Amino acid sequence: MESPEGEIYYTTDGSDPRRVGGGVADHALRYRGGVELRRAMTIKARVRLADDWSALSEAKFKILRN
Repeated sequence: MESPEGEIYYTTDGSDPRRVGGGVADHALRYRGGVELRRAMTIKARVRLADDWSALSEAKFKILRN
C-alpha cells in the first residue's frame, strides 16, 4: 500500500477503517509498512488527508499450503 500524501488506515476483518461521521474507526490500524498474513483475510484501506478520505480499497487474500 502506498500514497504520496496522507496516512493509510486499514482493517483486516473486512470492515471500513473510516468511522461513520468521518473519524478513524476504533479497530483500524495505521499502515507503517507490511502486513503479516497468517490466515485468509479481507483488507480494506483508505487514505486520510486532514479531514478527507479516499475511496475504499479492498483486497482479499488466502493462504495456500502445499
